[in-house]
Amino acid sequence: GYRGKSQTSVKALSRIESSCWGRSSADGRAFLPAYPSWRLEWEAHLRLLFARAFGLGPMLHSVKAALAERLPALDGVSRFTLVHGDLVPACVILDEEEKNLHIAGILDWSEACCGDPLIDLAALIQERDTPSRGAALRAAGYSEADFEDPAVLARVEVYYLTRQLWLAGGFGPRFCADGRDEAGRLARAQQAIEETLHGGLRHRVASGFKGDGTVEAS
Repeated sequence: GYRGKSQTSVKALSRIESSCWGRSSADGRAFLPAYPSWRLEWEAHLRLLFARAFGLGPMLHSVKAALAERLPALDGVSRFTLVHGDLVPACVILDEEEKNLHIAGILDWSEACCGDPLIDLAALIQERDTPSRGAALRAAGYSEADFEDPAVLARVEVYYLTRQLWLAGGFGPRFCADGRDEAGRLARAQQAIEETLHGGLRHRVASGFKGDGTVEAS
């Protein structure tokens, strides 16, 4: 169903390449760089999130320190593609034709940008359970070997922590499609941050590839 197709969407979007990075222009008609490097562009995005994520309390200082340590990995990004920014299963519209599901559309482009294709993996990794995570990552075009590079893992951690700041800051609808309210999203973000700060994200990716390789039934 929706979960089984979200990883396919990641792969499709990563094929739409751009000559540069950028977030939406003022008129919303183009993605334009506001800073001279992708890292500076992302740091500006983070500053906006820091100002809203006060609900994290003292944990926010730990997140800032972890990001400062990992942000240099963004200097090595040289390939930019169309990024959705919040590619959870609920954003994928499916259509059934002769008992086969195909992607009919993708909703909610409010967080879209041209940037590192690893950004959309943050939502993919968080939304999948362990048995199907590896299958989802493989369907998105990644292998376990891709994540053996410390710089790649550092980039994924940057985007994963950024996603938690986004959730903690109350961005998006007041009530999520799965029924979580703002308090629930904050608790989930705190749990994910703790996991990442203690190396759990690396385990989350690795354990996914060691799963049974199946995708949930539609």
